[in-house]
Amino acid sequence: MSRSGIVARARLAAALAAAALACGGDHGTEPSGPVPGVLTLELVTPRSDDGAILLTVSGGPVASIEAAGSGYQLFSVIPDTLTARVLVTGDLAAGALLRLHVADTRRAAAYRASVAQAASRDTFAQQPLAGYALRVVPPASE
Repeated sequence: MSRSGIVARARLAAALAAAALACGGDHGTEPSGPVPGVLTLELVTPRSDDGAILLTVSGGPVASIEAAGSGYQLFSVIPDTLTARVLVTGDLAAGALLRLHVADTRRAAAYRASVAQAASRDTFAQQPLAGYALRVVPPASE
């Protein structure tokens, strides 16, 4: 083989390698569109007698909301496309509180939740909000 043939093959091999790198290598494992699913909203509470929590979820659209505990009741309103207000009642405890059905679980970091009010299940008295927090948790495979 002549020297020009070797140089031509080397250039062709380099061009093919560059094209392969430009195309990426792991197609098919990452969906190109939204990934619908469920985000879990976890309650952090300093108290052991919570009976009601009024909260706001914002940052992205929520298709539907369901209670994470069988003894929880919830009442919700979605006043606009990026906000949901929820009242959860029952024998509330720290941990999973709600399941948020969303159009794209990969956007979990955009969602925020805050406690507006909390009340004791025994006396119905409002609790001071210091120590309360809500965490939005993406599906385990995220």
